[in-house]
Amino acid sequence: MRKLRSSVGVAAIGLALSSAIALGGCAVDKEDLHHWESTLDGPRKLNAVLSHDKYGWDLRAEAAMSLVRMKPRSGERKGLDTLISGFKTSDDTREGGIQQLAPDARARIIEMITPRLVEQMKQPLPAKAPDGTTPPDPSIPYKDAAFALLSSETTLVTDEKIKAALRDAVLAWVQTNFEARIDYPGQKFGVEQIMRHALFGAPAVKPLPQLVREDGTKNDRVISLITDLGDADTKKAAGEALIKLAKRVDSKEWHDQQKTLVEEVNVKRNVKPEKKEFDKQLDSYQEQELEKVFANIKRLGGSGVVEFALSYAEKSKNEESRIRAIASVEGRLDKNSNSQLEKVFDLVKNNDNPDKIRGLALARLGEFPKEQVLPKLYTLFEGKKWQVRLDSARMALKTMNTKDLGEFMRRLPQTEKAPMALSEPIAYAMIIGEMSGPPPPRDALKPYLDGKELGPKLVALSVYYQGKKAEAQSVLTRFEEDRQSVPKCKDEENCGWKCRVAKSPGSKETEEKVIATIGDYVKFCVEPSLK
Repeated sequence: MRKLRSSVGVAAIGLALSSAIALGGCAVDKEDLHHWESTLDGPRKLNAVLSHDKYGWDLRAEAAMSLVRMKPRSGERKGLDTLISGFKTSDDTREGGIQQLAPDARARIIEMITPRLVEQMKQPLPAKAPDGTTPPDPSIPYKDAAFALLSSETTLVTDEKIKAALRDAVLAWVQTNFEARIDYPGQKFGVEQIMRHALFGAPAVKPLPQLVREDGTKNDRVISLITDLGDADTKKAAGEALIKLAKRVDSKEWHDQQKTLVEEVNVKRNVKPEKKEFDKQLDSYQEQELEKVFANIKRLGGSGVVEFALSYAEKSKNEESRIRAIASVEGRLDKNSNSQLEKVFDLVKNNDNPDKIRGLALARLGEFPKEQVLPKLYTLFEGKKWQVRLDSARMALKTMNTKDLGEFMRRLPQTEKAPMALSEPIAYAMIIGEMSGPPPPRDALKPYLDGKELGPKLVALSVYYQGKKAEAQSVLTRFEEDRQSVPKCKDEENCGWKCRVAKSPGSKETEEKVIATIGDYVKFCVEPSLK
């Protein structure tokens, strides 16, 4: 073929090449195949050699490898596409490709190219160029070809030994230099796509926990894959790695070691902060890095990381990090774990904890079963802060219907000596008003209207708040002169026993009216709200 090319004119070369296969005008050799890898019509010609049984097996296998090696054209891997499924002809039908071969011929060629694909996948990742650019990874085309053969909708690899050899090679490829290869350019099938394929799954992510570390560049991606694909042992190992990382980032040693990094950032930004501001920058950077760790803890879940996060939330001195720790266990709590239940409850009941932390912990408490939570919520009703009772009571009420109200009412303040805010009975009554019965909400509360217990009585009256005047007035009128005192609170407790009233009958101007009795509450708070 080479002699023919050298002895004819340039115009005749194209004709010879295009007709050599179809007409058999001359012999085709490996040199021709390698040349066609870079020609416009190369995919079609190589496919013809691959597909035709008049060519020897070695040449057909080499044609397959030429299609694998062929460089992308306009961003597409034309060679690999042709190898697997052929190409579209002028009448838009598909012709050729290894899919179209007879089963015996297909098996023979796959058997021949498999050792070559496996060997080429072992090529090392090239080092970055001095200018920081990323050279092409020469092993990528062979990895893509191996995966294409394995994952084709049409079963191409039928020999189990060959299938295992290709699978093991692809698995080793995605696990080697994972952090670099997961975003490496030029791949037809990405690392994550391969790992998530049914052929791989849990075994693919088995070694990934070791990549969760302080200098890890892909911690988020690693944890995401382990969360979705990992078996119990892999997830446990990842959790242990996250806990180790969290402790490291939270340490004073790590904090102090970041000074140089923060200084370099300031130099680049031409910023010269005072010491106080610099320390603030350093603290902020540490919090940001901890936030990343807790985000991955939330992503992964598992008893180990959940127990760690809850313990951290109780012991850490940094409020923002404590908040992130509590948020990280949302939806991840083990409903059957008494240890986790107690840790969450300890956060709620600790009066020294800021309100935001207690509020978040209370939300986590609500994730446990009702029968476990209600007894604990009721113990919070007796605390020093009415705000804690308000939040606890709201949660408790949302687990009930009207027939369950008896225990709830018994837990409310019974006399004016116990602090209770004006907003409490209204809030409770609004939730009760939406409850299912029987009995209907107002009927369930009627027995408490004439009782002496103050808290339940206030709730029973408040169920008419913002109700219809025609339905409520007849009930409320008889309480307008009720002299029973409302709860007594200290100024610092901010119970808010005041309502805005008109300065004079018919006036649009309002003023605050101190509420001292049940009668005041009915006349100046409930009745003005009626529609």
